[in-house]
Amino acid sequence: MEGIIKSVTPEMENGKHKTWSQNGKTYYRFNIEFEDGTKGSASGQKETFRFDNGNEVTYNTKNTQGGLYISVTGLTENSKASRPQPSGSGSTFSKSSYNDPETVKARAFGLMQEAAIQQFKNTEKTITDLNHINVLATYYFKWVTADIPETEPKNADKVSAKQYAILRAVECISITESTIKTKEQVLGTAAIFLSANGH
Repeated sequence: MEGIIKSVTPEMENGKHKTWSQNGKTYYRFNIEFEDGTKGSASGQKETFRFDNGNEVTYNTKNTQGGLYISVTGLTENSKASRPQPSGSGSTFSKSSYNDPETVKARAFGLMQEAAIQQFKNTEKTITDLNHINVLATYYFKWVTADIPETEPKNADKVSAKQYAILRAVECISITESTIKTKEQVLGTAAIFLSANGH
């Protein structure tokens, strides 16, 4: 099957990115949705999914006890053709955008919008203006992308570690007797998570 990815978000459990293991390897779980409405769970070996929103991909599906599992197998030929090719190479493979600064920023802001929406839900605050989501997302986005040069070879991995720390911190708001209520407290909690992960 083929489809265009509408959104990919980490599947969280108790404030942590949900994982599973097979043959000694750890896989991260994601919620994925396509523009045609198909949605389910997907997996990857990195905390950031290897395909971006808007990518046209090929995939297989399997019905499981936990719902629809989607295995994304690669880009379609149309997507490969539309991506820039490596300079001076006759290769037919597309250039990876994983560490591309603009791709990293777009992916990070999208996840911070998810974090902002989840924070409003967890604090049970009523949103009267949807722009409030973008304002909060921007606040977190600045922290997530700060002090990481765009030329840093592992730019995406470092940004990813910070954005998932934010998502875990926001998830903790829903824990009984949690003292996390404000955006400043969310950042403080995210910093603790980040430090615990060795960043």
